[in-house]
Parts: sequence; structure tokens; C-alpha cells
Amino acid sequence: MNSLPIVSRVLAQGVPRDIVEASKWLNLSTAAAPARARIRDAVSTKMTRGEIAQARLRALEWAPSREQ
Repeated sequence: MNSLPIVSRVLAQGVPRDIVEASKWLNLSTAAAPARARIRDAVSTKMTRGEIAQARLRALEWAPSREQ
């Protein structure tokens, strides 16, 4: 999964910016491809600690349960 289109869509001009949602998808993308951590880390420099925590929580809530 290429995370750049997701970030572009979420942070695109003309649509509401939601850096927390963008970070959520980058967290999920990085779990599948650790090399993408650089992109996620660059976005997180623009976020507060609370926003980062919220993005991580959203990613955990979205991820399929491993207990199934």
C-alpha cells in the first residue's frame, strides 16, 4: 500500500485537513511496511502529543482484531 495518495487525499487543497486521520493511515501503512516510517515521522513533527496519541488510538481501533 502506497501511503502518499492517502496523505495527499487527506491533506489535499479544497478538503478539510485532518492530520490525525492522515497519521492514523500512516501508522497502519508503517505496520505493513516499516520503511514508510520516515513519512509518518515527518508528518508527526507537525502534530501535538495529543494528536499523535489520538492517531495511534484510531489506528489501533481500526486494525482488525488478532483474537479472531
